[in-house]
Amino acid sequence: MNEHGNPGQESGQAYWAAGLSLLMPYLGGILQLVLPAILLQQARSNPSRLVRENARWAANWNLTCFVLFHSLSVASMWLGVITFVFLIDELFTWAIILMCLACLIAVVHLVVTAIGIVVAGRRIFRPVMAIPFFRETEPEREEFVTVSGEPVP
Repeated sequence: MNEHGNPGQESGQAYWAAGLSLLMPYLGGILQLVLPAILLQQARSNPSRLVRENARWAANWNLTCFVLFHSLSVASMWLGVITFVFLIDELFTWAIILMCLACLIAVVHLVVTAIGIVVAGRRIFRPVMAIPFFRETEPEREEFVTVSGEPVP
């Protein structure tokens, strides 16, 4: 039974779907930062490894995109300001390139989030480029037993 009382396997699709908050005007940037972290905290107590790991990787991916997008946007704006204050035309080209890269990051984020929503129902989805800000909470460890069958501490 899942949290809604319906029979079926739990999945991490809801955690990946939180990445779609980027599409909301104005609040999307804040929600992209806060919502996955809140959902990750809720998922840590879930007994399903599929749910915990998908929540962790979704939060890592959202935070990675948040940092990249906002870093490129701020750098682009500063280059634009410097261009107009000091009349250095070459910097404006770099500002446009950085803004295009920020837009590309947003598109890649939406594509990876959509893939995560689809795949998270079956397996753990680990985006290759996600920076692991959040580490695994409970690493799997092998339990060693003695010859008599007692577990080794």
